[in-house]
Amino acid sequence: MKFQDEEYTQNMYCYFASHKWLHKIEYRNISILDKQTIVTNDTYIDASDKIFTSMDNVIQTILTFDLYDQFVTSLYDDSDDEYFRKKRNKMKDSTDEEKMLKSLYALILDLRNNVVHNRKSTYKNSDSMQVQSNEDKKECSYCVEYSALNWLDTFIITMLQYPIGDHILSDMHRQIYLKAIYNIIMQKVSKAFKFKTKYSILIPNNFSESSFKLRYYTSNSKCSKKGNKFYISPNKKADWPVDYEINLQNQTYIIPSEILSEDGTISANKIDSWSLKNNS
Repeated sequence: MKFQDEEYTQNMYCYFASHKWLHKIEYRNISILDKQTIVTNDTYIDASDKIFTSMDNVIQTILTFDLYDQFVTSLYDDSDDEYFRKKRNKMKDSTDEEKMLKSLYALILDLRNNVVHNRKSTYKNSDSMQVQSNEDKKECSYCVEYSALNWLDTFIITMLQYPIGDHILSDMHRQIYLKAIYNIIMQKVSKAFKFKTKYSILIPNNFSESSFKLRYYTSNSKCSKKGNKFYISPNKKADWPVDYEINLQNQTYIIPSEILSEDGTISANKIDSWSLKNNS
């Protein structure tokens, strides 16, 4: 992705990354001692649910919209001063990522317009923002929890392909994580938000929004191939989300426990999707 103002975008990212409101995947490293024993280490404190003051939310909303707008402007090679709603309407919605970006751009645009033009009525409640919208000349009002702002930041930073945790993950992880974030955001927006850009995005089976809040990671698991299946040791599906780093023929794979069968196997035709080579 090439931004029209690369230095500005990098500075924006550094600003967001320096604050603890970003949600990153919490990882706890594990070491497999034998087929049954797992030792955990490392602790983590998540400060991303911090409650902000009204002015904090104003600043965060404007900066978050600016980062989304820079991304969309560069994605479609538009002019910075193009009318925001016209820009939103031009956005594609063929793939899941395009649908999510278009929907969240519409949402953060609404939030931005409210804090800029209608600030007094926006912050009536202690836990949510009251948003007035005029979608296609149809007025509506809906609520957005303050904590949605943190997730909106996390979504765009993740889409920009900056690190989402303490470990390097495959692009497939990132795609599923984006879907999880999107669904978390939509859960924090009242049902009155009925834009035509509000899409239903499904997370693959066995994954959930919560599976990307805390995960375990191991780099010393063993892998062997029998027939058209790879067996990852220990040969038992974990009761918690684990990412197994394995190396096969000079290629690194990060295999999530959610896609393993009950006996800890993955078919050979599926393993390539989780290769780190797909990050480039």
